[in-house]
Amino acid sequence: MVNNYSKKKYYPLAYMVLDIDYLKFINDRFGHAVGDEKIQSVAKVLTDVFRSTDVVARTGGDEFAVLLPKTDASKVNLLIKRIELAIENQNDVNVDSVPISVTTGFYISSEDFQESMEELSAKADKNMYSNKDKSHKLYFKRLSKWCDNNNVEPPRNKRR
Repeated sequence: MVNNYSKKKYYPLAYMVLDIDYLKFINDRFGHAVGDEKIQSVAKVLTDVFRSTDVVARTGGDEFAVLLPKTDASKVNLLIKRIELAIENQNDVNVDSVPISVTTGFYISSEDFQESMEELSAKADKNMYSNKDKSHKLYFKRLSKWCDNNNVEPPRNKRR
């Protein structure tokens, strides 16, 4: 799909990556069935938020990627806010279920598209990892509070 969208008419071309926070903890503590439910919940949010012309794909255990033709940084930032709001709404509706959170990052390719898929991914990943500390700290607090309220041992806070 990157090759399909590497034409001038699709620019600017955004590549977004998303990572489900603390999925390993959820799998280890509650089982892979619960982890799978969280993956499916995030997938549903993504398919609801993005257009039919966008390409949403699960790229790994807790990772998703989205290819967004004709999308600049301001639109990507609005989409990120919509994702965060949709996940927050899910957490509010499903208060008895372990909450979920994602960390996002993106890269916008210009009209002189020269990046390979690996380069697009690496640039978006770099942006996502710069957001991870803040996202993880916020989610860790929420998850720990949820664990305390539900008599579940909270995750250990990993210092990087």
